[in-house]
Formats: sequence, structure tokens, C-alpha cells
Amino acid sequence: MNPQDLFKNLGQVEPTEQLLASVLLTIKQKNINLAKRKLLFQGLLLAVSGLALFPVSGYLLNEIKQSGLSQYLSLLFSDWSVIRTYWQVFVFSLAETLPLVSLTATLAVVFIFFNALRQAVAEAKIIHLIN
Repeated sequence: MNPQDLFKNLGQVEPTEQLLASVLLTIKQKNINLAKRKLLFQGLLLAVSGLALFPVSGYLLNEIKQSGLSQYLSLLFSDWSVIRTYWQVFVFSLAETLPLVSLTATLAVVFIFFNALRQAVAEAKIIHLIN
């Protein structure tokens, strides 16, 4: 006996009218739950990175003071003729005293903060649109 012959004798089964609505409602609920979980994660990441901004920026300011970068930057406002005359030496001095590690850490935390904020707003919009 052929497998196709077995299925020919079966009658057509029609889905109930509530099946489509039930499936769409389940998909909607799953999407809302996923967006809420993403929003919770982004909110936690936003809070942690926001709190991390304080010690990291303090570390950056401390490194700027210790490296002497603030003294070189003060020349911009106090004695412009020296900078104009010795601009190459001034640029190299700035590059040499730049606290790269603390600057990189601060910029990384700021990037994470704003990226988490962007993602949280996007997830909140999705939740608002789905509801």
C-alpha cells in the first residue's frame, strides 16, 4: 500500500476559528516578554555604567592633574604666542602627557552608557507599539 493512498481517505481537517487569534496572541505575548527582558537588561547596564562614570571620570581627572596635561592646556589660554612659535613641540608634549588608559576607560564607559540608553529607548518603544 502506498503512503499517499493512506492520506487520501482522510477527511479535510479545518482549524477552529480561534486558532489564528490564539497563535497571534501567543506571538504577541512572547514578543512583549522578550522586549521586557531586553529592557530590564539594558536598564541594569545603564545603571551600572552610569554609576561607573563617577569613579572613572574621577580617575581621569586625577591622571590629568598628575601628568601635567592641565598645565600644557593652560598655555592655550595664557600664552598663545609660545604655542604658535613652538607648536610642534607643544603637540608632542600634549601627546606625551595624555593619560591614554584612563581616557580610554572613561570613553568606553561613556559609550556603554549611551548605547544602553539607546537600546533601552528602542525596547521601550517596541513595548509601547506592541501594546
